[in-house]
Amino acid sequence: DMLARFNRRTKRASKTQHMLEVTLDIFLARKRLQSPK
Repeated sequence: DMLARFNRRTKRASKTQHMLEVTLDIFLARKRLQSPK
């Protein structure tokens, strides 16, 4: 089924997107902790 395949791919892509966002959040938080502001 074409639609099911597309949904699976979209789900996997959104999972990757979520992981990227979490990594970015951690990176930004670490930078914020390091800067004295």
